[in-house]
Amino acid sequence: MSCKRLFHVFVVTTGVFVAAASAQVVSPPTPRGFVSRPVGDSQNINANISVLQQPQQASPALIKTLRMRIDGLMRQRRYDEAEAAAMDLLQRSPNDEHAIGYLRLIQSARLALEVPLQKMIVPKIEFREATLSDVLAFLHKMSGDLSADKKPVSFVFHAPPGTAIPTVTLSLHQVPMLDVLRYVTATTGLAYKIEPHAVIIYKQQAPPTAPVGPATP
Repeated sequence: MSCKRLFHVFVVTTGVFVAAASAQVVSPPTPRGFVSRPVGDSQNINANISVLQQPQQASPALIKTLRMRIDGLMRQRRYDEAEAAAMDLLQRSPNDEHAIGYLRLIQSARLALEVPLQKMIVPKIEFREATLSDVLAFLHKMSGDLSADKKPVSFVFHAPPGTAIPTVTLSLHQVPMLDVLRYVTATTGLAYKIEPHAVIIYKQQAPPTAPVGPATP
């Protein structure tokens, strides 16, 4: 039997394994779990492509455990962790009604946290090259003056050491505290999230950049 040259190309993507062979070789029987269909390459050579999908599957016991964890996080109002757990559950159990319901509850809870800040109307703000710490101290005091129970809102800044923060120059009149917060974070390139006991001001992490490959001739 003559030996024929074989060419194999392997491509790995997320959850997918692709193997292609030249049309000169008789393909072996398709293993269970593979789907085969003919495709053509740039030289119009027929080939077989086999795709194996490996979806994440969760046992009923694991799904129950994840749901109980989300319940506990929601009771503690730890919405960021509850959201991450709900997304994990949704990946393991697509179209899971409980996961979708949890995400809706989290969204509603976050919107509810914005209501007090929306009701606080700040009569006047004049910042000229003010530091972020001075701005947050002002908002903390102002929230105590404007809140119904006279309890000030805590503003907490989280950022890596050495983070350079621009100064704030802002002039506003009769605006909700929530809008002031949006203007301040937009001016400084920061972001915020409202939690049950504090407003967190933080520096968003830049997404990783893809490595630049060699230029194709």
